[in-house]
Amino acid sequence: MNGCKGVILSCLVAAVFPLAGWAQEPAALPEPVEQAKIAPSILEPETESAPGPWMIGTRITQFELQDDSRGTRFNDSFMGSVTEIKDEQDDTPNKLFVQYQVVESAFWVGVSYDHLEAKTWDGIGSDGSVEIDGFIPYVQARWENETRAVPYVELGLAFYEASFNESEGWSDGGRRTVDLDSNVMGKEIAGGVAINVYEGLSVDLYVRYMDVEDITGEYSIDGHQEGDVIFTMSHTAYGLGLEYRF
Repeated sequence: MNGCKGVILSCLVAAVFPLAGWAQEPAALPEPVEQAKIAPSILEPETESAPGPWMIGTRITQFELQDDSRGTRFNDSFMGSVTEIKDEQDDTPNKLFVQYQVVESAFWVGVSYDHLEAKTWDGIGSDGSVEIDGFIPYVQARWENETRAVPYVELGLAFYEASFNESEGWSDGGRRTVDLDSNVMGKEIAGGVAINVYEGLSVDLYVRYMDVEDITGEYSIDGHQEGDVIFTMSHTAYGLGLEYRF
């Protein structure tokens, strides 16, 4: 029996000593990779610069008058025999606007330029055209989201200057004139969607309703007042433009 114990002990010693030696001299592990050697863009998502609070842009607009006919000739008409006014469209991108974001919120304040012209008509010819142009301060709310399309709504108050451009045939060398109360106001409600196409540059789709005060005045022949004038320029406008945020 003692002989068996000796053999077993000898086997254990022979097995333990190599393991003990391996434990004393562990195999070298590969050096840890320094974090600085790994590109930051792999470790964390690429950061994008936040868009700025300013925006500028311009639009082409087309408009429809809400009231383009009135009364009969010399009876509750726009002016004398004038019973119709027809919108004169402007195809130039001259409706400039600029706006500023209020403390990184959904709200913006801005101001835009506007101009409209309508030609008078009495069934035979035109006496001239009525024109309004001015500026529209407004407040706008925009809904930023994860898509390229950003919808918005706005409320504004327009300050227009009205004028009348007599046609040469009707004015008869200056004998007939129109004098308008030049300052009129309008109330605006508008909305649209901006579609981003490239780093702050967006295509702007726009629609607006403008309630304009009646434009009043008088027309005269040889300096003598002949009758009253009233023009209605409330309208709906549709626009296409570009805007840039920075």
